[in-house]
Amino acid sequence: NLGVDETAARKEIRAFRRLCGAIGLDAPRCDAVLQAARRRHKAVVRQWTDLKSDGGIADTAIETLKPYVIWLPAFTRVNANTASAEVLYAVLQTIDFGAAQQLLVTRDRAPFKDEADVRSRMPNGGQSAPDTGQIDVKSQFFLVKGSVQVQESRLRAEALIQRQDNRVYTVWRID
Repeated sequence: NLGVDETAARKEIRAFRRLCGAIGLDAPRCDAVLQAARRRHKAVVRQWTDLKSDGGIADTAIETLKPYVIWLPAFTRVNANTASAEVLYAVLQTIDFGAAQQLLVTRDRAPFKDEADVRSRMPNGGQSAPDTGQIDVKSQFFLVKGSVQVQESRLRAEALIQRQDNRVYTVWRID
């Protein structure tokens, strides 16, 4: 979402910086990733190495971000039913990290039904939380990883699939 129009990108950049802080990624490394992502926003980024080829991104930054960030071909809201506490903290900017962790506890008891349900479970019923347009309770993209081993040969594959209009499409596949 970092490559969207300038107005929307401000929210996304703020959320990305907040995520970087939550996971312990320092500001210079966070900004290097931001700059590379903004330069490459029109190009298809499938893996972190696609972005790394632009230079200036440390391997430690990539390893730190990998569990929390994925490159998708379209603007996509964060699925509150699958997001980590760090990601929820980043996009729900009026809550602290403890409140984000508490949201996961309530989610474990019952999945979120819709965005209003997410907000109702936030401190103060989410009344102080503006609608950022950054969360949802469903996904249209899925990362699939698999491996097959026959004797000493092993095949690994990774694919990004998209569900849209009751159809499933392969966006990309890497063998």
